Amino acid sequence: MPNTWQNIISDKVRIVAAFAPIDEEHTHIYLRFYQRFINTPGLQQIVNSLSKIMNKKILHQDRRVVLTQLPIKSEFAMGENLVQGDLPIIEFRKRRELLKR
Repeated sequence: MPNTWQNIISDKVRIVAAFAPIDEEHTHIYLRFYQRFINTPGLQQIVNSLSKIMNKKILHQDRRVVLTQLPIKSEFAMGENLVQGDLPIIEFRKRRELLKR
């Protein structure tokens, strides 16, 4: 699905991200951390809080990579060789193109 990402780290840990476009050049990222390895109420909150801090740190490290990627903007036709597995990308770009009109 466009604008969502899920990283399944293990059976008991996953991170879900939703990317919400603000304008043509900016996106807000919402992160959600899920864990099922600690069930003790106080300890669970501590682990969840630490994961929030670590996710922000990792996201900040990834920011450098994202800012230097080319092409900067994704267009409907970019001369790419997209394959069957890229159909969601093609559909997303088609719909986005229609909305621009």
